Amino acid sequence: MLMFRVICDLSLIWFGVPFTAYTAVYRDWQLGNTMCKLSTFTIYFIVALNNFLLVAICLNRTVAISQNAKSPTDPTTNAPARVKFLISAAVVCALIIALPIGVDIQEIKHPLLPHLAKSIAHYPELRDQHPRLCKDTWSRQGQLTYDILLIVTIYLIPLFVVCLSQHLVTVHLRQSQRLLLLMGHQNTVAWTRRRQRLTRLCVLMAVLFVLSWSPNHICNVLVKTFYVDNEVTQLLMDYSMCIAMSNAVTGPLLLIATCSVYWRFLKRFLLCSSNRDRVSGQSTSVRSSLVMYCPGSQACMLVNRMDGQQPKLEVAPHVMLSVTSDLENINLE
Repeated sequence: MLMFRVICDLSLIWFGVPFTAYTAVYRDWQLGNTMCKLSTFTIYFIVALNNFLLVAICLNRTVAISQNAKSPTDPTTNAPARVKFLISAAVVCALIIALPIGVDIQEIKHPLLPHLAKSIAHYPELRDQHPRLCKDTWSRQGQLTYDILLIVTIYLIPLFVVCLSQHLVTVHLRQSQRLLLLMGHQNTVAWTRRRQRLTRLCVLMAVLFVLSWSPNHICNVLVKTFYVDNEVTQLLMDYSMCIAMSNAVTGPLLLIATCSVYWRFLKRFLLCSSNRDRVSGQSTSVRSSLVMYCPGSQACMLVNRMDGQQPKLEVAPHVMLSVTSDLENINLE
């Protein structure tokens, strides 16, 4: 599920960043109404799915640790079915969050000042140059309600669930550690930390997600509450969106930096490459030693040319003894 979340982050970079950069640089939306709906729905869907996947990961980890003492044949410990259910629930919740804004948003004309509107009315050839926006058509109260709903459902509730899951996992692991100590097993603090590493990572990713996206939604709420729309607010909205989109890069980097699996893979890859280089160098030295130990045709090979038979290679005993001793000194891994 962590890799699924990384794929979502990369999808946000691929699908969301170009449209966000386009609207930040060009104030005139010229990609059409369909692309307006599709890009907005994709961004909101991926953002919601990211946090819901964190919740699914933490819930799965909590249930797995709490059911650790049960038998694997117990029908309630069906891990694949539980994972499929959690992923499906995360996708459905993300669709419910993103579908209203994807249906409502559309391409509209930018409101102009009265004198510019009169100029366009007098000169019909200027109508094609009327700037357009990709914006929702809800009322001011509806926009404010949707933003508050997003803050609660995508940020506050997932953060609370992730932190609660971390607390439950920690408590359960401490109880298990006490029971194992009473049974005579010597477990250190590292034993507990290894088992709560995943939930701790989810807490860090959820906090980073909230810190990255909160400025954008706070600016949205302030703009729609006080109805302020000028160049300063547009600049703040652009910078807050840049901070939000940076989470699509910092999330995978945090996962790579804190997950030991990637470090073990990198270490194994480097060790294998160095071993291959060393083995190739040693095989070259073996071939050179064979040449050195074959000064003449009588010492190294006796070629029997018989009728209808291929030449037969025979190695002298002292040459075989020298090569065998060299091979024993080589440590091939």
